[in-house]
Parts: sequence; structure tokens; C-alpha cells
Amino acid sequence: MRNTIIVTVLLFIAVVAASIYYFSDSSSKQETATKTLQYLPADTYFIAAFRNNETTDTIFQNFELFEAIQGKQDFDNLKTIKQDFLSAASIKGKVQDVEVILSYHPTKSGMASLYTVGLNEKINDKTLEALFQGVDKKYKKNQTDTLGHRIYSFDKGIKDSVLFCTLHENILFAGYNPSIIHQVIDKSVKKLDHKQIEFFISQNSKNTPLSLYFSNNQIATLAKKSCAVSLACILIKLIHYKDLQPGI
Repeated sequence: MRNTIIVTVLLFIAVVAASIYYFSDSSSKQETATKTLQYLPADTYFIAAFRNNETTDTIFQNFELFEAIQGKQDFDNLKTIKQDFLSAASIKGKVQDVEVILSYHPTKSGMASLYTVGLNEKINDKTLEALFQGVDKKYKKNQTDTLGHRIYSFDKGIKDSVLFCTLHENILFAGYNPSIIHQVIDKSVKKLDHKQIEFFISQNSKNTPLSLYFSNNQIATLAKKSCAVSLACILIKLIHYKDLQPGI
């Protein structure tokens, strides 16, 4: 009887400990997601969220509808980032299986994408520069200082293929249009509403390899910019879809 009581107590302690760990881990992940999204500009068209792992690698290789909604150039850019940067030996360990936010934003000429990666490990610009040393030597690396931030550029000598990247609040922001990165680090630029972020996080299914989120108040503007909305409607039927605007 005494042994039974001891085993029961130990099992109870183990269950409590496991529960504390689970909720602590979930809370930590939610906090990271909130922090990652709060720097995106308020006029963000839509957001795709996926984890940086082999599952999504397969999706991006074969998912033609996602290529259609992005456009071939942006889709090729995404594959380049996955292959040449996120999979670089020096960087891969820092970003393996982390959530990547792919967001789309208005520009004077149309639409630009932004890649956002919240890092699990605290790093600084010196460490980041060391990591970038492992990027393929076909890129010519430069750096400039803007708004108190170091912005790196990677140029492989092809028109419109220069990738810009900066580290802000331990989050990597990268894209082929530097103006979007400037908006991220500029405190005077209005950012996503906190309620939108909370809804995004609460509805984001961890069992879905790729999730797509639209903002209702941006769809009309997006329709004027691109014909991709009709393709998006098809895509929404295939993947987990939730609106950024709750209750609308």
C-alpha cells in the first residue's frame, strides 16, 4: 500500500510538471509570435505563416497555386531565400523549424514581400555578420546604417535580385524592397493593430504546414493592384484560412 501511494504521488508530480512545461512552452511561443508580428506595417495585405522545415520545402517545390498567387518572380525569390540563406550551414541551426512570416505590402509599383523570422537564440550584429560569412560566395555583401540599424544587402549580379536584411529586436527581416524594411524599423510608421495580431495567433493552426490570412480592409486595394485575388479564393479552400479582422 505504501509503495502504491508513493508511485501515485510521483505520477501526480510528473503530470503537474509536464503541464507546467507545456503551458510555459506554449506561452513562450505565443509571446514570440506576438513580438514578431507587431513590427509589420498596418497596411499589410496578407500574411502566410509556415515553419522552416522539410514539410514546407516540399510544399514550395510543388504547390503551383501558391506560386500563382505570388507571381513567378516572388516565388523564385522565396525558394532562393530557403536554399541560399535559411539552409546555409552557418544559419540553418538558428532557424530550423522556426515559424516564418511571409507578408505582402503595397509599393508604388505594385506589391512587395517581406520575410520575417523570429530567432530563438539571442544574437547581435557581430554574430549575425559572422553567420552571413557562410552564405554562398556568389553574393556580394554590403552594409549601410539606416535609422540606427545595420542593413545588409546581398547582390548576385542579377537585376532586381538584391536581398536586403536587418536584425531588429532579435528578429530577422528580409526582402527585395528596402522601403518595406525601413517601414518595419521606423517607429513613426503605423503597425498592425494588436487585436489583429491576437486573432492571428489564436487562430493559427500548428497542425497546418501553411496558413494564409487576409485583412478585409485591404482586399479592395489588393484587387486594384493584382489579379491574384481570384487565385487566392481557390487557395483559401485548400489551406487553413482565417481573416485578420475578427467579427467581420
